[in-house]
Amino acid sequence: MIVGGFEQSGTIFVKNREEYEEVMQYYMKIFGMEKVHYHMEERLKINGEIFFGIREVDEELYTAYRTIANQTHVFNSSACYETKSEVEEVLKKLSDEGSTPWETGIHPWCPYYAYVNDKYSVRWYISVKGHLPCSDCKKSDCEGDWDTKCRLPNWTEELYKQHGTDWYKYV
Repeated sequence: MIVGGFEQSGTIFVKNREEYEEVMQYYMKIFGMEKVHYHMEERLKINGEIFFGIREVDEELYTAYRTIANQTHVFNSSACYETKSEVEEVLKKLSDEGSTPWETGIHPWCPYYAYVNDKYSVRWYISVKGHLPCSDCKKSDCEGDWDTKCRLPNWTEELYKQHGTDWYKYV
């Protein structure tokens, strides 16, 4: 079950009604989204929130969109789950005909994290709720609020290595 952090922006452009339905069904099946009418068009909705739109466009605009989307992954989306198995299940579905450019697993900012580009060029950041605590931190101290309460931004190279990750190279 998605417990937070489900975000996305933008509209996916498709070339015809058949692809439109295919894209709708793809995300409805993976995430349990529902189709709703929103400002004279259909959108996808999850957890009570309107998510992205899907729009049929002419061939010229579709070709330009696909070229840009394949090069830059114009959409950045995230979904946060309660368990590692939920993340792995969604990752498997999204990576079918997609790609996983980063190593999936434990990262400093969460207990389990996956990054995948799906077959429609949507970039997904999928994670398990929470984060790896600092060496002297108890989860109850910061309650997962690493923006204001946790000392995660102050990790040292030693702490990263202690948690079995080389992410200190990127900080």
